[in-house]
Amino acid sequence: MPFVLIGNRKESVETLTMLAWDEASNLRFGPAAAYATVLFIYVAVAALVFVKLLGADVIGEARERTRKAPPRLAKPEVVHA
Repeated sequence: MPFVLIGNRKESVETLTMLAWDEASNLRFGPAAAYATVLFIYVAVAALVFVKLLGADVIGEARERTRKAPPRLAKPEVVHA
């Protein structure tokens, strides 16, 4: 969003994504990969905090259905005479 609102090459609003893109476009893949890895870790930690602390139910109603399902009856054995 800062890229769209402000434009590129503005150091005051440069985000981690913009840094990674700029490094990769200038063929400096090492720093670009480092920025992308830091960004991935940041997003993963934010998602973990969301799921754990805010009580997000990731698998939804499937958990409730398995708890409320009636127990399965065993199949009758077939006796051959």
